[in-house]
Amino acid sequence: EFLYGTLIIGAFSCFVAANIKDKIKFIISCIVLFFITFFINGIFRYYDTNVFDYEFAGISLSSVLIALIIFMNFYAIIKPKSVEPFIKDDSEPVIDIKSKSLSLYCHSEEVAELSKAGGDVIDCNSRLAYAGGLLHDIGKTKPGNDSVKEGLIIANKYGMPKEIKAIMVEHDAKHRLPSSKESAIVMLADSVISSLEYLKASNKAVSEKKIIDNVFNVRLSTGALDKSGLTVGELSR
Repeated sequence: EFLYGTLIIGAFSCFVAANIKDKIKFIISCIVLFFITFFINGIFRYYDTNVFDYEFAGISLSSVLIALIIFMNFYAIIKPKSVEPFIKDDSEPVIDIKSKSLSLYCHSEEVAELSKAGGDVIDCNSRLAYAGGLLHDIGKTKPGNDSVKEGLIIANKYGMPKEIKAIMVEHDAKHRLPSSKESAIVMLADSVISSLEYLKASNKAVSEKKIIDNVFNVRLSTGALDKSGLTVGELSR
């Protein structure tokens, strides 16, 4: 009974901790759970001995703490990070981009929207594509020549998923070729949007279809899509 009780309380503690975002609430919840465990196990022994067993309760408390640590670490491994917290309008990364450069934010938002549309068409993770498109240039909010390196520093600061960080590295195919369909879509969307922005600033009239075809052909001919898993058939949709 003691072992089962410890495992159940540890699992419940893990569930509660995983769903509490505020650190203060998390700490308070842990303290409350520990005290509950302490008294539950002490009372459990009391029914057998008519004496509140502090030693037994203390051992139980320690066991639950160990179980909580094990469960939390295991849960962190098996549960993939969601991209949703990083792409809301009130999220710190998005606010950071907006406050540093409105033009960069507008560019990133257009890349994100185009990436999501492309992701929906080829049936891949369009939310990840959107997140990658929105955050791919966040490193440009910091001074320095290597925006990818700066972007990874920011991504680590905010605890972004590895998939978003991969897109940051791969979106221009200079540091590393895209290794996923989502990364390849962001690369293509970024190239298309950048080309449109350049032509608009230069007052040059070129059809969007011609720009898209040219971007696709260049990326295909240079092998930039070779490791992404994105096929020519998917590109033609």
